[in-house]
Amino acid sequence: MHKFVDMKVQYEKNKNLECHIEILSKENDELLQQLRAAAVSSTSNEIAEQRRKRVQELESQMAALKKEQIEQAKLLRIKEQSEQKISSLTLKFRLHFSRNKTGANSTRLSKWRDFISNSRTFRGKRWKKQWPLIKD
Repeated sequence: MHKFVDMKVQYEKNKNLECHIEILSKENDELLQQLRAAAVSSTSNEIAEQRRKRVQELESQMAALKKEQIEQAKLLRIKEQSEQKISSLTLKFRLHFSRNKTGANSTRLSKWRDFISNSRTFRGKRWKKQWPLIKD
């Protein structure tokens, strides 16, 4: 349940970024129209320069927000894929152990037997290496 809440929050954040980009885009368009009108009417250069600076600021903000939006979308997609993978692996795990209730015990026993046999062979090899030293 918590996973879906996180995904919903990220989705809403992504939507908020889209709305913010739209607002900045509209403001940018309005300022561009004002700049065109100012160029035609040859009003003061100071106002035109302020508008140009504001347009540049808005364009940089829009670029940053678009980049952030793309990153958020990628993260959301990756998170969804990982959630699907986790759920499928969990399902496989549950199916495997529900079919083989003794499977876990037999696996544990076989690992234990392997451990015992490996320790015996190791002790045997070590004993053979030390045997010539003990004879002397």
